[in-house]
Amino acid sequence: MRSQPLGLEDWRQIAREDTGSMFEACACLGSGGEALRRYGNLLGMLYHGCDDVADVRGVEALGGGGDDDIRDGILTLPAAIAIRDPKISAIFCASDQRRREELATAFQAALPEAEQILDQIAADARREATKNSSYPQVLLALVDYTRGLSRR
Repeated sequence: MRSQPLGLEDWRQIAREDTGSMFEACACLGSGGEALRRYGNLLGMLYHGCDDVADVRGVEALGGGGDDDIRDGILTLPAAIAIRDPKISAIFCASDQRRREELATAFQAALPEAEQILDQIAADARREATKNSSYPQVLLALVDYTRGLSRR
């Protein structure tokens, strides 16, 4: 799926199936049941998206792979937003290394919308924690910590 003009729903599917599924399995194993399955998936998606945003910002704590993502044509959350512009989509799909800076600028411009999407995913995860746990405080703190990763 590299260097494809995919969209936000494609990013959501990738995040759900990649990091979301790992966190989902951990939530089920940790809770001994299914009640926190959706919470775990949302927390994983949140982590995945925060890592994407942190990469664009060059945050070293999460790997700082923004340049690698651009070079490799990875569909990150900022990329999924930015490539809605047909011009940016064409550059993204062409893998033209000379135009990396233009992609980086477009991804930077997508950050405010990406942060809004992450806020919504975090709110959904908080609702799941509150609804499905007798003691949600630790789960809520984990959501808040994870949400803060893109802002460092």
